Amino acid sequence: MFEIHPTHLPTLLKNELFEGIHVRQVPEVLSYLNARTEEYHKGEMIVRLGDEVRAGIILQGRARVSYYDESMNPMAVDHLFEGVTFGQAAACSTGYTSQIELVAVAYTKIVRVDLSPILNPQRIELLPEHHHIISSNVIRSISEHASMLHHRLRVIGQKTVRDRLKVYLERLTDGQGDWVHIPFTMSDLAIHLNSDRSALYKEIALLKQEGVLDWRRRKVRLHKREF
Repeated sequence: MFEIHPTHLPTLLKNELFEGIHVRQVPEVLSYLNARTEEYHKGEMIVRLGDEVRAGIILQGRARVSYYDESMNPMAVDHLFEGVTFGQAAACSTGYTSQIELVAVAYTKIVRVDLSPILNPQRIELLPEHHHIISSNVIRSISEHASMLHHRLRVIGQKTVRDRLKVYLERLTDGQGDWVHIPFTMSDLAIHLNSDRSALYKEIALLKQEGVLDWRRRKVRLHKREF
């Protein structure tokens, strides 16, 4: 039976793959998914370009996602935080190798999970009570990941820096008046928005002058959501 440290149980129970799973069943489910824990120090590579993809959940720490074009220039940047699942869609594909790099930006602990058992009907009898629950959760997780990618395409598909920033903030902020943490440095945000950093600084300064938002280091407060 797979053993998980008690401090990581709340993270797993909040993860979408374990929705509907009782806390006592978590070790059994992890064993069914051939789970293993891995630890990475800051700067260490978690996933390399061309790696065989295996899904994982971040139990502690933070990781940086990098996409590259054909000239090996970074096309986009994202960050994954505690409780986030990665690689679930690719892990359910046959012969798919990683098109991203995932690097720890702090000490990071993850649990790798093998999703192949849910694709094999012959494995149902090994965990009959929870097989269908896990299968449904994986499908939902992949759907949410697809929705996130759709939003990403909306962001980079905008013609102006202002519109890219607007679409990005629409998803990040749920309402007006509350400070929201930006999970990027300004350089990384510029890459994420497929924009020049100086142009992004200029646009943020204009939006502050117009009273649309406040921006302090890596926090933003939106005053006019309809901008």
